[in-house]
Amino acid sequence: MTPEKKLRRLTVTNRYRPGGPVPEIRMSGKWLAKAGIPAGSHLAIHVERGRLVVTLMAPPPRNR
Repeated sequence: MTPEKKLRRLTVTNRYRPGGPVPEIRMSGKWLAKAGIPAGSHLAIHVERGRLVVTLMAPPPRNR
């Protein structure tokens, strides 16, 4: 990944649930796979105030 593409900007939107709206973040794009996070990966999210750290826990199983 090139240095100018290390920063991604996302918008937090609302998803409406029976109890009221909740914040939602959606990430998609080829940049995820290029960063080593392909579809089917398992992720861990470390939550701090004002900060989320996304870490790859396990890659998806390989097709046989």
